[in-house]
Amino acid sequence: MLTLLSRWQSEYNRGMKTRLRIKEIAEEKGMSMTKLSHRSEVAYNTVRKLFRDPYAEVTVTTLRRIADVLGNVYQSSSSHD
Repeated sequence: MLTLLSRWQSEYNRGMKTRLRIKEIAEEKGMSMTKLSHRSEVAYNTVRKLFRDPYAEVTVTTLRRIADVLGNVYQSSSSHD
């Protein structure tokens, strides 16, 4: 029974996707898709895809570029408090 359960969980987890919060965080920071695309040097169509589908597949490089921009926005806005 334990083996079946472990196998089921492993099969279940393999199909799970990570939900990205790029759109929500960008909107909290007042960053449009265009601005995020320019600052992160990620194609506008990729940013638009990630805004529309938070479960879309994305490369680590793209995610890092976007995170760097959104993180810098966060750091600069929090330093004014």
